[in-house]
Amino acid sequence: MKLRLTKKWRRRLLKYAGELFILFVVSFIILWFAFPFPKEEFVRDRGGLIVCDREGNILRVYLNEREDYCFPVKLSQMNPYLASATIAVEDKRFRSHHGFDPLAVSRAMWNNITKWRRTSGASTLTMQTIRLTWPRERTFKAKVIETFRALQVETRLSKDEILEYYLNYAPYGSNIYGVEAASLRYFGKPSCALTLSEAAVLAGLPASPSRFRPDKYPGRARERRDYVLKRMYDEDLITQSEFAEARNEPIVPDKKVVSPFVAPHFCELVKGSVEGTSSARVITTLNRQIQRSAENALTFAVDVLKAKGVSNGAVVVIENKTGAVRALVGSYDFFDVAHSGQVNGALASRSPGSALKPFTYALAFDKSLCLPDEILPDVPTPYRDYDPENYEHRFEGMVSAREALTSSLNLPALHLLTRVGGKELYQLLKATGFSNLTKSADYYGLGLTLGSAEVNLLDITNAYASLARLGEYQPYCLLDSEIMKGVQQQRWVISPEAAYLIADILSDPQRIIPLPGYDLVKPNIPVVSTSSYRLPRIAWKTGTSSGHRDAWTIGYTPEYTVGVWLGNFSSQPSRGLVAVNSAAPAVFEIFKQIYDGKPVTWFEPPSGFGAKPVCVRSGMLAGKDCPQVESRLVIAKERYKTCTVHQRLMVDDGTGNRLCYNCMSGRKYHYKVFEVWSPEINSWLAKSGQFTGVPAHFSACLTVKDNGGLHIISPPNKQKYSLINDNMLSAQQLKLQVVAASGVNDIFWFIDGCFYRQAGVSERLFWPLQPGRHTITCVDNEGRNNSVAISVEE
Repeated sequence: MKLRLTKKWRRRLLKYAGELFILFVVSFIILWFAFPFPKEEFVRDRGGLIVCDREGNILRVYLNEREDYCFPVKLSQMNPYLASATIAVEDKRFRSHHGFDPLAVSRAMWNNITKWRRTSGASTLTMQTIRLTWPRERTFKAKVIETFRALQVETRLSKDEILEYYLNYAPYGSNIYGVEAASLRYFGKPSCALTLSEAAVLAGLPASPSRFRPDKYPGRARERRDYVLKRMYDEDLITQSEFAEARNEPIVPDKKVVSPFVAPHFCELVKGSVEGTSSARVITTLNRQIQRSAENALTFAVDVLKAKGVSNGAVVVIENKTGAVRALVGSYDFFDVAHSGQVNGALASRSPGSALKPFTYALAFDKSLCLPDEILPDVPTPYRDYDPENYEHRFEGMVSAREALTSSLNLPALHLLTRVGGKELYQLLKATGFSNLTKSADYYGLGLTLGSAEVNLLDITNAYASLARLGEYQPYCLLDSEIMKGVQQQRWVISPEAAYLIADILSDPQRIIPLPGYDLVKPNIPVVSTSSYRLPRIAWKTGTSSGHRDAWTIGYTPEYTVGVWLGNFSSQPSRGLVAVNSAAPAVFEIFKQIYDGKPVTWFEPPSGFGAKPVCVRSGMLAGKDCPQVESRLVIAKERYKTCTVHQRLMVDDGTGNRLCYNCMSGRKYHYKVFEVWSPEINSWLAKSGQFTGVPAHFSACLTVKDNGGLHIISPPNKQKYSLINDNMLSAQQLKLQVVAASGVNDIFWFIDGCFYRQAGVSERLFWPLQPGRHTITCVDNEGRNNSVAISVEE
């Protein structure tokens, strides 16, 4: 008997169905707006970081904050097989449905009913993507919510965006999420380099990551891969030959995949610089070959010094043109816990010793305060409570600026800095990127040129790179994408001519000859030698900190700047930490590796030079009385003093005394050229028996009788002093004050015949009291002098 509905019931059922449909649509619309899709929660980065060298080779991978391997990449950066394989096995109508596939639901319901168990969930890739963001238990309610959200997603995101999200965050076994992480973990390559077979292996994993892991269950993984390949073939996504070839490939590589761990300190520095960005893969500036050379050179240098108690070191290599850090080694052994191997020595604050002196000389050259061959005093000179010495505890007396810099003499550098000004040097160092100069210029004082401020290797190497660019500073960069930005931030900090003079002085080939095993290419001869130890022309400077705690050498060519630091992170001293014998050979070795078989170049002289006559004896611009003159290149635009050493003086024919305009009248005299050095050099020459001096002033001259108005008013003559406390000598200081004739600007002070200080007439000057009898003498630039005697009792 057939059940037949009356017309009335048919109308009623249609009415109920319509009302239910309207109710459903209204409810759906209300829910749609009541529970909008939270896109900000859906599209978010949860990835780790992949650090690559300049060629794209992986240096190190970092897990995300949840300790997962997850490295999101763009869909365009994945192998296209990954997308097609995933769609074929997970949701073949993905491109045509709107987040919900009625055919798949119908098929799943029929299979589940006929087999009396759950065999299929009918989840689309869109629904699975929803589940990745908001995991729920597999219930009917959860399915409804996922369907609702899937419909919303489809209106907000494109198919490619949904697929990209799924492939980036789907589970691929253990703590591995996303195809990029899975590709690196299982095959040791980025997802863009996968083969068809490897893409099929990964596409089959999310269905059951623990069951189909290729590294643990290769048999199951093979069956799953073949199933994926069959689905792709059935959907005409691959050809029969591609299908057959892919099935014959092995599941995983024969060699075990090991996570790279290269340049750990460099990678840590990069990681810190990109924190907060959405980049999963960054291309850095590191050159793997130069990094390897730097590591080998540092290892050899520390191995040689281990017996002398040296355990660590660091290396930085910067490409001058781009500012790119091509190598950075932070310690001898990253895993050496006993010697703090994970500390980054390239960033550690250490005393640079004499390594900052070239910047003092560059300023002096730039400001026309000194010429490279000008004679500077190298004599014992106390500065307030500071009594500096040279490294070898001996003094040359007279030395050219060129020799003083190459020999790293302390006293000439300090003398030059008094001309330049401590604040000017401080400002130059700040301008060249020294991040550790956090105190004022007065805090560091004149000792700044000798290493009174701590610096780090990365900063000082980049500062020397400014000299290598002939005076142009630019910040160093760690990422390939930042190179152009750095180049655009270039600024002049010193003139090209001054920087060229520094390079010329520091590249003197005679300096390297005493070092065993090395030969330097002679200037202006760009030769490539077949000798394994032939070096290019290098400008280089060493620095050894007080107490032998640090050894530095920074060298540069037009292309690269290399900095090496050797020492102990504990600051334990070692007599082996002499830079010229320890750090310098490491720098040379790195340059040898960089330039092996490559042409050698050198700086072209800037256009601002000109040939001018220079006094051979004083090194200053020649005056009319200089007996020996040579034409030399000097900075043409600058105005230098002419030679003040060779002076034409009037000499009395009868007495041989020196005459002046006040006593020349009525006397017979002749002119004679004398060498008139500064009082501190005169004092040194007199002590060493090398100086006969200018003739004494005519004794009957009124200028001599009244000392020309030169008179010491503090301390008084024959004054007696008593020390209060022997332990506070530096706190008990005696004021030195003088009155002088008009026109006298500078006074030279001597204590017991030894030069003490040059000071202005009105400058506040003090001398630390010391027990005993003392003679204090002041001399002006005309040779007038005045002395007092004092005694200090204990």
